[in-house]
Amino acid sequence: MMTSSLYRYLFFFPLLTSLSVSAQNAQDSVKTTVNIDGVTVVGHRPLIKSEAGIDEIYVRGSLLGKMGSLMKMFAITPGIEVMGKQIVVSGAGVPMIFIDGREVTQQKALETLQAANVSKVIIDRNPGSEYPNGTKAVVKIYTYKPLSDFIALTLQNDFTVRRRPFDAPTLDLEAKIGRWTTSVIYSYSLFQNLNKETYFTEIQRPGGTFRTDEYNHDLMRSIDHNVIWTNDFVLNANSRLSFVYNFDWTRDKDFCDETMTVKDLQNAKSDKDLNIYSFSYTPVHNFTLQYYGSWNDNKELNLTADYTVKHDRLTNWTHERSVQTDDEINTFTKSRYNILTLNGTYSFPLPWKMKGKATARYYYVDNPSDYITDNPFIEAALRQRQTTAHDQLGAGAFELRRAWKKFSTRVGLRYEYTDTRLWLPKEGSRTRVGRTSSNLLPSVLLTYYPIKGLTMAASYQRSVGRQGYRGLDESPIYKDSLQYSVGNSSLTPSHTDTWKLETYWSNFNLILNYTRSNGVIWNQQYAPFENSNVIFDVPMNFGVDNSYSIRLKWGQTFGKWYLFASPGVWYETAEYPYMSEVVKLHKWSGSGTLFSQFTLNDHLQMALNWTLYTRSTTLNVVSKPKNNLQFVVSGSWLNDRLNTTLSFTDILHKYNLNNMSQQFLNTTSGTYGTNDLRGVCLSVSFKLFNQNISTQGSSDNSAPLQRTNNR
Repeated sequence: MMTSSLYRYLFFFPLLTSLSVSAQNAQDSVKTTVNIDGVTVVGHRPLIKSEAGIDEIYVRGSLLGKMGSLMKMFAITPGIEVMGKQIVVSGAGVPMIFIDGREVTQQKALETLQAANVSKVIIDRNPGSEYPNGTKAVVKIYTYKPLSDFIALTLQNDFTVRRRPFDAPTLDLEAKIGRWTTSVIYSYSLFQNLNKETYFTEIQRPGGTFRTDEYNHDLMRSIDHNVIWTNDFVLNANSRLSFVYNFDWTRDKDFCDETMTVKDLQNAKSDKDLNIYSFSYTPVHNFTLQYYGSWNDNKELNLTADYTVKHDRLTNWTHERSVQTDDEINTFTKSRYNILTLNGTYSFPLPWKMKGKATARYYYVDNPSDYITDNPFIEAALRQRQTTAHDQLGAGAFELRRAWKKFSTRVGLRYEYTDTRLWLPKEGSRTRVGRTSSNLLPSVLLTYYPIKGLTMAASYQRSVGRQGYRGLDESPIYKDSLQYSVGNSSLTPSHTDTWKLETYWSNFNLILNYTRSNGVIWNQQYAPFENSNVIFDVPMNFGVDNSYSIRLKWGQTFGKWYLFASPGVWYETAEYPYMSEVVKLHKWSGSGTLFSQFTLNDHLQMALNWTLYTRSTTLNVVSKPKNNLQFVVSGSWLNDRLNTTLSFTDILHKYNLNNMSQQFLNTTSGTYGTNDLRGVCLSVSFKLFNQNISTQGSSDNSAPLQRTNNR
């Protein structure tokens, strides 16, 4: 009933908005000019400005600002991809994300926060020592803040059709009263989709090959309620205090109807039916407090405290039926996460025209969990377990910067100490396992400006990889009767060194990258027992992995048309064991992005975004070619009060992220199928009202939503 009523509402929504606009007064208009850094923008400017590893993307006034949620905006942002629900910076990896200097610790907030409130996005591909170990890129989001007192209410709705339709309405209330600016965003999401793919394994035995093909049809459904309350208090001309509360409530229901075909060593086939039902309930409370201050003598102080309480309750029921067996397995997992994160950054001037930046970070996780199962394939002593994990990190870093006429440098050193402890049940009591680590991580960035318009940069950074604390638990976790996941307490940290050379000339950017990793932690699947066909999924240390890459970026504005292209190739060498031999990997791979945005008139914009990958190899994982062609058309009406965006995803039906295979020891495993991301999304945003409540601080009462960039 709820779904059908929402669809009827969507059908009549354009009619309702057109009727309601006549009831608004003249002061509810929104001025079409935009102030950025004190300059009024008129006409068409480049969408992206690049220099020394930093891309500055102007969102306000472009099609990106009309995409609805931040996640939908990132899906079509040049240089960024959305894979599933994860944001990836092309050529770099998964980034850290900041909004107005606050670290985003809850990824779901990006599905609720609106792109219309964003001024610009900065992508930093050369993050320094101020950021945590392993940070490959940083995405900084800057929002607009109002100049005059006002109150506004906006209704946003995203209706998407893939294999199943789903809907996501959002209500956004904004206000400014004196020194206090606040917003409350409520988002409701009714998601459903049908996942189709096949998982396969091949175990090589002396007498032949044992193979399974698990044909999966997973009907996924979830209901999500999300509330974000943001507050900014201007203390004085140099400082502000911010408080953000984020509440998320998610209920997931998945039903998998699977058929597993088994071919034994004598090529005899048999089928097994699997019905898997899982139900999860996850409430999350997140609190963030921030202080920011800046002074005229180039001093800046940014302090943040973030605390999250998360409860996970997962119930899983599996029914396996074959000619020989008929088993029902029930599993219940309950976990609680208490996560505290403290960050501090202080920038200050030093003698001889140098600048210093000192940062500190503390991170603490308390994670007790209960696990109960009646799985007959697991030892009786392991069917009911209570575990507790404590994970702590303390870090400090210092960066030194100096600029000359044609040369600048940034040198940093970061120290990190981690202490991980896990309490596990053993023989009627509890035993403790743990590990500690201590690392110094240097970084260097050198920039040279030989002539006007030409910039050259060289950088180096070291990082360390550690497995998650749950990897210390080597007790088997049931996936199905032939597959279990286990931890590996003997893993050692990995070390990665990255060197980059970059050149910027006019609208061209050339990036050369070399990465050397030793002991990369990578999950592997193999059959550990000679007399059993059970597969273990376990993290392992790899040897030395060398990766060389070259990427070219180019962007140009031709009047109303903006064009961006970024092709790249990489070459990888590595070794891994398979079938009593050492496989030596020497593989070329490639990827590229082509983005085009065209402004038809003051009301209509359209964009085309095409991302493609050749057949690629990463360590021992081979992925088939894939590409994602997206088309977006956006319209602004009624003095920008009504915005509509229609987007088409995976038009060529070739964006299947799960067509891959992996070899290790005696096993080949992977996925295949037609699980692409084809779909259509209609986003409609309407400002229900926008009213001045005070004229103080504004010389133009007809522009209550004129905003300035919040740096």
